[in-house]
Amino acid sequence: GGQRARLTRSEVGILQTLLEQPGRAYSAADLSGRVWGYETVPDANFVQQHISRLRRKLATVGVEGLIETVYGMGYAIAASAGGATGGADAARDDTDRTGQAAG
Repeated sequence: GGQRARLTRSEVGILQTLLEQPGRAYSAADLSGRVWGYETVPDANFVQQHISRLRRKLATVGVEGLIETVYGMGYAIAASAGGATGGADAARDDTDRTGQAAG
């Protein structure tokens, strides 16, 4: 089988949100609200740090360039990532019902 990335609940939440509408840019405020329930972004780098860790984990399993930064807008699933959802499904498989990484 393929390699799997072990993602945190937050990372799965980010990925699920971005995959809802591939190509749509979600701002840091959008992601903060949808993934963590925050009304405001807790820190200027809060979302950026989570995105950076998620990108690194995806890169370890050969998924690079999936999440793109949309200048002045936020983050989106790259338009060129046609079959991207397979990677997200694999990531979700590695998370139990509570969102905790398996293993």
